Amino acid sequence: MRLTTLLTHAISQISNTINTLHRQHNVLDENEANARHALLYINTCLPFYKENKSSLPNNEFDLLIETIMCLPHNSKILEEMVYLLIIVNDILQERTPSEKRFQTISSVIEKLPDSIFENIKIDRTSKTANYIKSKLNKPIELIDPAAVKKENVVVMLKGVEEYNGEENFEAVDKLLDSNALPSSEQISLLVKLIDDYALGKFQETELTTILHALYSNNKDKDEFTKNFLKAYQISYDGFYRKSNGKNVLLKGIAIIFPILDKHLTPGQLLEFLSEINFDLKDPQASENDNAYYYYFNIIKLFKGEKNTGELYDYNGRVLSQIIYEEYGRLHSIMQILSRDTLSGIELSKSPVLALLPPHIQSDISEQKRSVQVEFEKFITLFVQVNQNASKHQQRNISLFFFKHYDVIRQLLCIMGSESIYYMRNHLAGTVLNLERTLEFLPRLPEELLQPLAQYFNQCGVTTKKHPEQIDAFKTCIIALKTLINLQAHKEELETNFSSMSDYYLSIAKGKTPQEFLNALAKILLSFILQKNNIDLTDKVISEIFKRIKPTQFAQLAAASQHMAQDEYRDVYLNLLQLDLIGGNIDAFLHDTHQQNDLGQKLAHHNERIRTKLIAQSISPKTALHYDKNLCVIVQPANITSQVNKGNLIVVLWTYLTQLKKETDKLLAKAKMTDVKNTQRLAAIAAAIEMLQKSIKQNQLNPTFEIVNALTTGNAQALIEKIIRNIDALIAHNAETSSVFNEFAQHTKDQCEIIKQTKNQPTNKIDLSYFRVEQWSKEKFATFFLGDEVGCCLATTNSQFQAMVQRRMDDAMLFHVAIDQITGRPAALIWLYLAETADKDIVLIANFFEVNTKYAVNDSLRLALLNALLLFTQKYCEANPNIKGFYMNQLSYGWNIKDIRHYPLTELVIADKLGGPFIPDIDAEQIDMEDLDTCKQIQELTKQKYYLVSLNQNQFHKFDSAILASDIKPEMIDKDMLIQNAVFLIAKYETKLDKVMQLIIDKHRLELAPFYQASLERDANFINDVNFALQNSLDFESANDPTKEKNLSGKSNMDSLGFFSSPKFTKEENYLIAHRHDNEQAQHQYDKRFGLIIRKS
Repeated sequence: MRLTTLLTHAISQISNTINTLHRQHNVLDENEANARHALLYINTCLPFYKENKSSLPNNEFDLLIETIMCLPHNSKILEEMVYLLIIVNDILQERTPSEKRFQTISSVIEKLPDSIFENIKIDRTSKTANYIKSKLNKPIELIDPAAVKKENVVVMLKGVEEYNGEENFEAVDKLLDSNALPSSEQISLLVKLIDDYALGKFQETELTTILHALYSNNKDKDEFTKNFLKAYQISYDGFYRKSNGKNVLLKGIAIIFPILDKHLTPGQLLEFLSEINFDLKDPQASENDNAYYYYFNIIKLFKGEKNTGELYDYNGRVLSQIIYEEYGRLHSIMQILSRDTLSGIELSKSPVLALLPPHIQSDISEQKRSVQVEFEKFITLFVQVNQNASKHQQRNISLFFFKHYDVIRQLLCIMGSESIYYMRNHLAGTVLNLERTLEFLPRLPEELLQPLAQYFNQCGVTTKKHPEQIDAFKTCIIALKTLINLQAHKEELETNFSSMSDYYLSIAKGKTPQEFLNALAKILLSFILQKNNIDLTDKVISEIFKRIKPTQFAQLAAASQHMAQDEYRDVYLNLLQLDLIGGNIDAFLHDTHQQNDLGQKLAHHNERIRTKLIAQSISPKTALHYDKNLCVIVQPANITSQVNKGNLIVVLWTYLTQLKKETDKLLAKAKMTDVKNTQRLAAIAAAIEMLQKSIKQNQLNPTFEIVNALTTGNAQALIEKIIRNIDALIAHNAETSSVFNEFAQHTKDQCEIIKQTKNQPTNKIDLSYFRVEQWSKEKFATFFLGDEVGCCLATTNSQFQAMVQRRMDDAMLFHVAIDQITGRPAALIWLYLAETADKDIVLIANFFEVNTKYAVNDSLRLALLNALLLFTQKYCEANPNIKGFYMNQLSYGWNIKDIRHYPLTELVIADKLGGPFIPDIDAEQIDMEDLDTCKQIQELTKQKYYLVSLNQNQFHKFDSAILASDIKPEMIDKDMLIQNAVFLIAKYETKLDKVMQLIIDKHRLELAPFYQASLERDANFINDVNFALQNSLDFESANDPTKEKNLSGKSNMDSLGFFSSPKFTKEENYLIAHRHDNEQAQHQYDKRFGLIIRKS
C-alpha cells in the first residue's frame, strides 16, 4: 500500500471512530467531535508544514482558534489544542511574522483557566509560548532543548521513590555508555530497563527522558532501535499471561513509537518492525483484553492493514480510550505516518486546490486531468457557496474535506467526474446538504470499488441526463453496505460464488442502477420481514414497493442497521413493517389489548398522556389529531400586476379552448358554402392546436404552463392570426353558430384587455403555494420528515432514532408546511406538549426547520415561518386549555434570528407530557412524586428524545400581536383571498355560479394548485365559495340595520381563515362537477343552486 494511501486509510478509520463515539455512543457532542477531527487533521499536517518551508498553515491557525472558542473550559483536549496552537503560530511567525495573530491568540487564550497550561512543556525558544507566559501570565513550563546528560538522568531516577537502590541504576548506567557493547548485552540491559518500566518502578515521563538520553549517547541509532524493539518483545513475552506488566507494555507502544521514529529517517521504523517481525501476541485473558485491543488498533493503524474498515471496539472502552482519553498518543502515531508520506506528497499548483490538506492535494494530482479540472471547479463553487452562507452555516474548508475525503475518494474511484457533478448538485445556499450526503454514504470494502466502477461506466448514465439513475446508484451503495453488514452474501459464497464482489455484481449484471436497486431492495426486504412469517411472493413485493419506493426503503433498511444497538430499534422495526405491509399504525400506538407486547406497553404510555390531557379539559382528539389546515400563497413583492396579467391570459385560454370545440363542430358539419370561410375556421383550429402543443404537460402546475406558453415563442403571432380570421369571418357573414360567435367575441375582448397591460411582464411570475397541517403519524413518509427539511433527524443522520420517538409518542407533534406543487414538506416545527412545574400543559417548539431550497430566499423563509406560527396560533385557539406556546431559543439553523423579537420569559418545564417511553422500564413502578426521580426521568427524556429545550428555563413566548405585525402582504391566506373577493362581489352579485366565475377569472393562478379538478368542476372550491358568500351575506345582514340580525350578533368575518365550510351532499357534488356536461345537467344545477346558496 502506498504511504499516502496508508495515511488516508488511517485518517478514515479514526474519523469513523470519532463519528461512532459522537453519533452512536453519545460520548462526544458535536463541538467535541469537531474538535477531535480538527486535532487529527492538524497533527496529521504538522510534519508537512515543519518540513515544507514554503507552506503556511493559515487555515489550521484559524481552525484552532474557532475550535478552542467552541469548547467548554473543562474540556480534556483544550490542553493539546493550545499546545498545537503554539506550534502552528511559531511556524507562521517564523515565515510571516504578524502581531495580529498574537492579538487573536490573546483574545482567546486569556479567558482560559490556568489549569489548562500547567502541564504544557515547550521549547524555551518558542516565541508564542514566551508571549503567553509573559504577556498573559499563563503557567507554561519552558524547557531547554539541550541533549539529556548522563548525570541528569541519574538525578532524575534518584528522585523516583520506587527506583531507590544502586542496583537499579546499573542497567541505565551501562546503556548510557553502550557504544562499545555487543548487541546481545545491549538487548539484555534494555530488557532489564523495560521490565522495570512495566513493573511500575518509573513512569512514562522517566522512560521518555531515558530513551532520549540513550539516543543522544548512541552513535548507531538504527542498530539501537532494532535492539530496543527486540528487547521490548522479549520483556513482553517474559510476563505471565494475566499480568499487569503486559498491559503496561501493550499500551506503551503509543509512547515508544514516536520517540524511536524521531531519531530515524521517514519510513525506517515501519521497515524495522517488519524486519524483526515485531508482534505482541494476544494474551487471551480478560484481564488484558482492553489493553490488547488498544495495542491492536494502534499497530493496525501504523501498519496500514486494509482488511479492517473500523477500529476494533472492546466493550465500548477501546474506542473511548483511543479517541477520548489517550488522544496525545494517537496523534503522535499519526504524525509518524504523516512524516513517512512527505516524500510522496505532490502539492497542487492551483490556488483553489491549495486550500485542501496536503495529502488530498497530492491524491487529486494523481487523478485524470479531466477529473482535476472538474474538482477545481467544484472547490471554487464550494468556497463561493460557503462564503455566502450565514456564519453559523459555514464550514472550515480544510477540515470539511479532511473529514469527508475518504467518501469523496470512493465516489471518485467509482464514478469519476460524474461524482463531482453529483456533489455540485448538493451545493445550494449552504454546504450543509452536501455535508449530510457525505456523512451518510457508507465506506464499501476495497474489493468492490473497481467492479462497481466498471459497472457504472458500462451503464453510461450521467447526472445531467439521468439524475434519477444517479440517485438510484447512490442508494445502491447504501443498500450494498447494509447487505454486507447483514452478511447477506454468506450463504452464496459457500455455494455459488468465489468472492463477495462476484456475488453482488452478478445481481447488477445487465441492469440499470434503478433495476439494480430494486433487486437489492428485494433482498433487503426478505431480511427485514424474515421474522414475520410473511410470504414474500412477487405480488406481495410489488404491492410493498407501490407503497414505498425502493430508494426510500433502502434508506430505512440502512437506518435499521445504524440503530442496531439502540433500545428503540424494535419500535422502529414494528413501525417499518406496518408501513411496508399497510398495517394499522394507530392500533400499534394506541390499542392496549393488542397481542404485540411492545405495542401494548407503548399504547399504555400514550393512554397516560391522553389521561393527563383529559384531566386538564383538553380534548385528545383536538390536541393530537387537529384536522384543520391553512393554505397560503407566497408571492414576491411588487408582483401583483404580473399575477393579474397572468390571470387574464388564463381566462383567454379558457375562451380559446371553447372556441376550438365549437370550431371543430362547425368543420365536422361542413355546411359552409364559402370555401374561404371554411379555410378561415380551419386556420383558427390549427392555430389553437399549435398553442395547445406549446403548453408543457406539467401535472404539478398546469396553469403556469399556460401563461408561459401564451407569452413566449410565436404565441402572439398565432393569437393575432386567430383574431384576423375571426374578423374575416364576421366581415364575410360566415355561417357560424351563436356559441362560436359568443366565444369569438370573448376572445377578442380579452385580447384587448391584455393589450392594455402590454408593459407588464408575465414570464417572471413566481408564486409559491403551501398547505400547513398537523402531520398524521400514520403516514409512512413520517420517517422522512427529517430528510425533507435536511436536519439531523434524517434517515441518513446521527439522530434518526429520535424520529422514532417523535412518531411513537402522542405528546410529540409536527406542524408541517407542505409545498402544494411538489407535495413535499418545505418547513416544519418540531413540537411537544410539556408539563410545567406548576402542572400546566404548554406547547413547546423544540426547533424550526426549513428546506434549503426555500430558506435561501429570506422573504419565502419568513413567510413559511409565519404560516407555521399562524397555524399553531389557530391550534392553540382550538385548545384553549393548553396554557401557552413557547419557542426554544435557537443557537443554529436557518431561523436563528427570525424569532428573537418574541419576548423571553421564564418557564420551568417538569418534563415532556407523560415522560419518556423506555421499552425496558415499567412506568407503573416509578414513583413520580419523588423529586429526585422526576429529575432523573427528565434527564432521560432529554437524552432519549433529543429534546435540548427540556433543560432551558427561558423561552420566547408566542405573541399573536407580534405575528400579526410580522405577516407581510406577500403571504396570502387562501381562504381570506376567497372571502375578500366574495365580500366585494356580493355587493352586486349573489348568484353562486356568477360569483364563482368572477373569482376564477381574477384569481385562477393563485387558487388552482389548492384544488384537485379544474376550478369550475371542483366541489371543494365551490363549497369554499359557497361558505364565503354565506359569510358575506351574514356580515351584511349583521351590519345593515334594515336587515334581520344574525342571532349570534357576531360577524363571521371576525375570524381570519379556517372557515368551517358546510359540505355538500354527494348528489350536490355530482351536480356541481357535471353542470356543464349538457343542457339538462345545467338546468338541474340552476334549479338547485341558481338563485342563492343555501345557509349553513
